Amino acid sequence: MKEKDNIDVDTLLSIFTAEYSSPLTHYVEKGMSLADVSKMMDKFQIRHVPVFEGKKPIGIISNNDINMVKGIKNSAALKVEDFMVKDPYVVSGGEDFDKVIEAMNENKYSCVLVELSSQQSPIGYGILTTVDIINAFVSILRGDLPEKIAAFDEMDYHPAEDISLSDLDIPKEDVQTNLFPEV
Repeated sequence: MKEKDNIDVDTLLSIFTAEYSSPLTHYVEKGMSLADVSKMMDKFQIRHVPVFEGKKPIGIISNNDINMVKGIKNSAALKVEDFMVKDPYVVSGGEDFDKVIEAMNENKYSCVLVELSSQQSPIGYGILTTVDIINAFVSILRGDLPEKIAAFDEMDYHPAEDISLSDLDIPKEDVQTNLFPEV
């Protein structure tokens, strides 16, 4: 058995949520079709994507949400806003990691959005998923604690000013108009 450094409880309780969240690189807007969103999620191999209205996150859509509607007639007309989970749980990157995990467990959230500085994420948000928490737990068990990031009370937590879907770079010919076959 490998000898580990002793990690004290205070060290564990001083972990910030941003230290294990992933910066957002993709998001969608509420008027997008489910077919376009599904294509994007497949292309970038992501399971959860936030839904924005302007610069504000208004929902989360997951691959499970999209899979629920497969086979519905006229699926090409379905919009992300009709199937997203509204009012996502959003936390500060400086929030205590244990408190966020506890809230996720109590509310059965599979992911939360994390406010980050524009230096940490071009969109100003990150995402913390149950998979990220499992990976964090494994790292902590191995004694691999994250390097401390800058003090959060000194950072600017405003989402990036310019949000653009052009970063998705999905060629028009790659987007299927009726991703879900009709029943």
